[in-house]
Amino acid sequence: MYDWERIFSIFLYQIFPALVLYAALLGYFRLIVPKFIPLIADAEKNSEQLKEYGYTHLKQIIFSVLLPTTLLFAPVLEELLFRAVPVLLFDRLSEMAWVGIVASAALFSFTHRNGNFIVKSVAKAEGVDVSPRQRVAALISSFVLGIVCGWVAIKNQSLWYAIGTHFLWNLLLPVAGGIVWFCTALLFIIYEKIRDLFHALSWKERNMARRRTLEYRDEYEDPLEQDWYDRIETMPQEENDPERDEWRERNRDLK
Repeated sequence: MYDWERIFSIFLYQIFPALVLYAALLGYFRLIVPKFIPLIADAEKNSEQLKEYGYTHLKQIIFSVLLPTTLLFAPVLEELLFRAVPVLLFDRLSEMAWVGIVASAALFSFTHRNGNFIVKSVAKAEGVDVSPRQRVAALISSFVLGIVCGWVAIKNQSLWYAIGTHFLWNLLLPVAGGIVWFCTALLFIIYEKIRDLFHALSWKERNMARRRTLEYRDEYEDPLEQDWYDRIETMPQEENDPERDEWRERNRDLK
């Protein structure tokens, strides 16, 4: 039996905002990026035209035009396509959830068999095909990324965790020079640190909620209870007081 309240919450707070963000990025992708792909393929030949756009070096175009596409557009779109359904279907990590994770990772890897967007676009503009080495590297790295994102998304019941993980992967992979396992290990370290931070904040919030509950009980259920609690707690522990012991037995959950 599905938890429809959980599913509705995921749609409202995760999928719908991600779709809005995707629509905004799609506008950028359609209007800006196609103008520069042919120019990048032969930067020297088109240097004068690039200068008209304010670019004097190829790196400027890569960082200002192509990287936003790879770092933002791809993670949002691909996590919506490949991780939204597993998050909706599975509320925790289980055997069936892992089947879903592996299946979505395999499909995700298959769609990246020819490399990422930048590799394919530049290769197409140059009139060449993606090399076999690039295809194998794309398959392996995409499958590993799919496993990591699926695990993070279902474990935390959050599509945003998967989008953030995908973003970090795309950011770290060029820096690491294509070392997939290094990126994976680094992602797990970053994830654990972020999770610890959220757990600490969550513990603080739970503690505050517990204190508010106790204050409510003190105010509306029995105003004398807190007075008894304060007075009894200040008594010396070695003092034999049956009344105190009886009160503590009856009110274990107050403290």
